[in-house]
Amino acid sequence: METKLNRDGGIRTHGPFVPNEVRYQAALHPAVVNFMTYFTLTSSVPWISLPLTVGSGQQQMQTDLDLLTAHQRGEFRGALRFYLWQPAAVSLGYHQHHWPEHWQQCYYQGQPLEVVRRPSGGAAVLHQGDLCYALVTGMVPGGCRQQYQRLQDWLIHGWRTLGVNLHRGQQPPSRGQVSCFATATPADLVTETGHKFIGSAQLRRGRSILYQGSMQLHPDPDLWVQVFGSVAPPPVLIPSLGAVVAHLGATVWDYFSV
Repeated sequence: METKLNRDGGIRTHGPFVPNEVRYQAALHPAVVNFMTYFTLTSSVPWISLPLTVGSGQQQMQTDLDLLTAHQRGEFRGALRFYLWQPAAVSLGYHQHHWPEHWQQCYYQGQPLEVVRRPSGGAAVLHQGDLCYALVTGMVPGGCRQQYQRLQDWLIHGWRTLGVNLHRGQQPPSRGQVSCFATATPADLVTETGHKFIGSAQLRRGRSILYQGSMQLHPDPDLWVQVFGSVAPPPVLIPSLGAVVAHLGATVWDYFSV
């Protein structure tokens, strides 16, 4: 038996930007503005990089949408942020309208598992033990594959220098798939052992594009079985969470600065 979720998932868009300043002010995370990093390139409008944040699924999705809206208004050339979900949650793809009813009875560390809708596409992602990213930038010429190309080049290079070798998935997209990590399409990245490590999706509005991705660092195997009834991806050894965020954040502009 399945349960339906309204398409909007409670997601709203509003304008949290200060006039005449390219400075993000997340209403739910006001301290963010004090730690922002600016990357001034050839344009007077900078790239911005937000610090790692921890928050609920609704907060995180709203922040991503706010950044996309600001990019459409021309308030910055691009933005990157990394975040964690608290409490643990399952995010549904924008066009995913059904999910197993038993998710309503799933708990992690004494708290019910939230179900949140992403503005981007794809299937369900379990957000526990993962590191998520949101990247907002302008589109490059070409179709969907060309948009993913430079995203994947950045992630493959960044993780290789951190000691994790990745390559593109080879499976065709599967309609009706419940779990994002059950299939590794060419838009995804897998490890040398063939396990899917990064699932990515996108949302385009005009010439602006929002990439959202989940990197499964150390998912709880019991929770994964509880939610999806399958074996969780194996944990990936990393130097530290801070080192991953710092390194990927420092290298992204090599691929998105034009």
